[in-house]
Amino acid sequence: MSEFISRGYVLAWVLVLLVVVPVASATGGVYDIEVLINAPDNFTLDKSNSYKVIIKSNETVSPGVNVTVVREIFNESVRVYRKEGNYSFKSHVTKKFQWTPKVPGNYTICANVTYVSVNDSDAANNWMCQKIVVLNVTAGDDDEGNVTFGNFSCDLSVRVSTKKFFYNSSESLGIKVVIEDVNHSGIEHGFILAYWIEDLFGNVVKARYEKSYIMNLSETRSYNPKAMDISDSEAYVVKAEIVDAGCNDSNAGNDFNESMILVKGALVEGDGGARGESIIEITKVSPVKTTFGDIISVSVDVYRGDTSKYSLSVWAERPSDGFDVSEKSTVHLKNKYTEYSLKVPVVVKSNCNERYKDGNYELIVEGLGVRETKRIVLSGLSSALCKTETVTKWKWKVKKETKKDEENVDSGAEKAEKVPDFVVEFVSWEENVSFGDEFVTGVEMRNNKGVAVNVSVYSYVIDGRARMSEGLAEDGVWKKSWTGNKRGIVIGAGDLVVVNLTNRMQRYVTGNYTLKVKVKVKGDVERVIDRGIYVFEPEVVDDFFRVWCNATDRKTYLFLENGGTHEKEVVVLSPGRAGVRRRVVVDGGEWKQIAYFGRVDVFVVECGDEEFVCRPEHEDYDEELEARGDEVVMMGSGGKMSFVDWVIEKLWLFFGRR
Repeated sequence: MSEFISRGYVLAWVLVLLVVVPVASATGGVYDIEVLINAPDNFTLDKSNSYKVIIKSNETVSPGVNVTVVREIFNESVRVYRKEGNYSFKSHVTKKFQWTPKVPGNYTICANVTYVSVNDSDAANNWMCQKIVVLNVTAGDDDEGNVTFGNFSCDLSVRVSTKKFFYNSSESLGIKVVIEDVNHSGIEHGFILAYWIEDLFGNVVKARYEKSYIMNLSETRSYNPKAMDISDSEAYVVKAEIVDAGCNDSNAGNDFNESMILVKGALVEGDGGARGESIIEITKVSPVKTTFGDIISVSVDVYRGDTSKYSLSVWAERPSDGFDVSEKSTVHLKNKYTEYSLKVPVVVKSNCNERYKDGNYELIVEGLGVRETKRIVLSGLSSALCKTETVTKWKWKVKKETKKDEENVDSGAEKAEKVPDFVVEFVSWEENVSFGDEFVTGVEMRNNKGVAVNVSVYSYVIDGRARMSEGLAEDGVWKKSWTGNKRGIVIGAGDLVVVNLTNRMQRYVTGNYTLKVKVKVKGDVERVIDRGIYVFEPEVVDDFFRVWCNATDRKTYLFLENGGTHEKEVVVLSPGRAGVRRRVVVDGGEWKQIAYFGRVDVFVVECGDEEFVCRPEHEDYDEELEARGDEVVMMGSGGKMSFVDWVIEKLWLFFGRR
């Protein structure tokens, strides 16, 4: 009781001091804060590329200025990267960042100062954008022995192919744009293609569409706009152009092609709109050259427009007659006016009976009224699927044991290798993950039993006997158990099924562990396959601390890497409230949850001049703030806390601390 009263007296004195002692005002003066980007014109695909962001003031700020900078990267109009950072400086600060692009093409890097703790006289220079090009190139040596890029020779050609010459008004055109490497260099690289439609006077009637693609053997792009809505018959020209070949193109004369069409028909209200048309883009096929019986991973970007069709199918076929040489994988796209990025496995038929010839085949992606194709090469047989029967014959002699004549007896025997009745294999997996990362493991199961079987399958990461991961159940809920992502399926006789299992690292200790998949066939033994997986560090705050934002439970955790006990100052932000500073004590080797009344929307860990911002990454976060009319405010070193927030914080520090 006395301890409680003493704490009450202390709190009362603190309140008195709040009223008597004025709070320090924000840094005075007017300054000009400017942001600059220093990036190379070209980035290299699948490599870590560096660029710099410079934030500076027109004059030195004392004691300093705090800013919040949002970095974003766009591929055309699609944002592919976003990161927010908080920095402190007196005159300027230069930050170096890394980015590893996964798709070649044209990009834009932007930096935007969203918060300044001082009076900024010119907000116009608080943002900057710089265009870059991501190239898929190979390394070589120039004449002087220096490393150069994209120095291989090629000859790309483009051709516009139309189904017919006459079209009715608003009819789908079904145009094909075919790109080929005449030299057959065989080097995979990026290139940029553009196509559009003009009238005979050179006026653009269907907007120019420009995008980057990956070139292997050849490419075919589907361009399927509706014909123009007109009342008279008119002629139009469909044009296509290779904007950037991504290599040393030896013949620029075949980089452009056009084809004339004639559109006839009555006036129809509305033109359907560009976003009403569905689009399918095959972004990557891996591998392009493989054997029969292999699994091909197909990456597809899809936009479902104003169509009632929702099914998308992917398969391989023989180009001569359209005969399927693979199983057909089907995906349902439920929402209109929605973009999807998919990775679909295609299981090529085994060809153990050598029914199909080695050579070129077509990979087909079809749905939503659009059809895309890509050439692949299939040759040879899979040794894992097509077992070669080995027959061994031998002879022996029977010795004469009686006076009767005995003949040498030739005997033969056949010894055949048995095909497993049920096969389980990895088809896709992650070799490196970080704490809190979601990762998907693809498991192939082939039933050779001759009858349908009931199968259960699940995956987890283990360290000796300790479970290190949690699994995503079919209902979308994360479960902290060995069988968290368990799936129950029925596999027909002779069928092959690929199942994707999602896990997330639940415990954080850097090192090498084991990813295990367990498959139980009803009435049969349990099958286990495993492979190594490496868990690496999350975001580095400084030499001691690591940070993890859990978007699922919307809380934040701070981890002390080394032993001992350390304190770290954090700024806790909640919607509609200014930042509340407090120090958090973290024990070595343990995660400390940072929570403000049980929940954190945004928080900042300060490490000298560096600050790390963490916020929930779920898609509806910004919409939630907008619906509540809340605004997240970052408090700088010269900021002022409201009286109510100050009292709440002090009460929490006195009575909420253990």
